Amino acid sequence: MDPRNTLNELTAREWTYFIRSTILTTYPQEYGHELRKQHYANKPPSLCKAFIEFFTKTGAQVLDPFMGVGGTLIGASLCGRQAVGVEINEKWVNVYFQVCEKYNLPKQHVILGDCAVKLKEFPPEFFDFVLTDPPYFYISTERTSADKTKLVQEFSAENKDIGNIRDYERFLDALEEVFIEIYRVLRKGGYIAFFMKNRYVKGRFYPISYDLARRIEKAGFVWRGEHIWFNKGRRLYPFGYPYQYVVDTVHHNIEVLRKPSQ
Repeated sequence: MDPRNTLNELTAREWTYFIRSTILTTYPQEYGHELRKQHYANKPPSLCKAFIEFFTKTGAQVLDPFMGVGGTLIGASLCGRQAVGVEINEKWVNVYFQVCEKYNLPKQHVILGDCAVKLKEFPPEFFDFVLTDPPYFYISTERTSADKTKLVQEFSAENKDIGNIRDYERFLDALEEVFIEIYRVLRKGGYIAFFMKNRYVKGRFYPISYDLARRIEKAGFVWRGEHIWFNKGRRLYPFGYPYQYVVDTVHHNIEVLRKPSQ
């Protein structure tokens, strides 16, 4: 490792491999996938580990304010980092703890509650990196007419769950409020990375990842780039068939922003 590298513990070769803008990988169903798949939007711990290893050094503090079933927390455990997860739905917290017990993984610190409130309890500049998967806009229980497969779900019945907001601007407002708190608790020069799928809702395409990144910039972050993760093993659906074009978004945008060092 280059002694001038203050960001991570990677070699130049490992660094170069990570910064490719596309990630064309089907990650193995490991680390309790059979339990975590109850959550429609669970993310592979190995993918989370790769991001954590790039943006931190061993022993760093990682935050996931929308932890779900704990992909970020498991990823942190796999590479020797400390992590804090905040989750509004106790069901998903219990799934995370079940995975830890079944696979003998260390349990990271978990806080049950509304992250917009709970983050206020942390001192400024407490975390080194934030990796999260915010709620998607307009989660519902709709089914396809083609095969009756349940595509999306409500992640909780909580009124304060941002994923239950149906107005797009209010949805972005609520996330912006959270990221203002994230800016406060992230150290200077620290990075955030968030997963987001752009969505087609009721006849309109919403570029959520870009709209949210612009909102986050208002908090003071600088947008540094993005990765496109294409899960090649994802099932395909006949959206719009046979009447009209509806895009099947098979990739996730992973937007990366940084808190200025000064």
